[in-house]
Amino acid sequence: MKKVKKRSLICVKNINKYGHRVLLDDLKADKYTSMIPKLSDKTTGTVIDSIQEKLSKGLRIEKDQVYFYIRGHIMMIFYWEFYHISASIFRMKAISFISLC
Repeated sequence: MKKVKKRSLICVKNINKYGHRVLLDDLKADKYTSMIPKLSDKTTGTVIDSIQEKLSKGLRIEKDQVYFYIRGHIMMIFYWEFYHISASIFRMKAISFISLC
């Protein structure tokens, strides 16, 4: 269905017809959409329905949803601090090893 939808959208964009104005003859006239198996009048309807479903899913208001966003510079600070902490731990281990010898 994904390929059918993509190819149908490209076809209707090229012929500049949208929605219920797209006819089966328009789809059969296109080089690629004519190769869709089981191409029928219902094809455009299923494509329209799937797009409407996607839009309604994207516009739905979510409840109790938490998004975490960490900006790039904050992550760079974290990595920089992690580097210095790990380097200082390594130095402390090296010093303690040398003092034992």
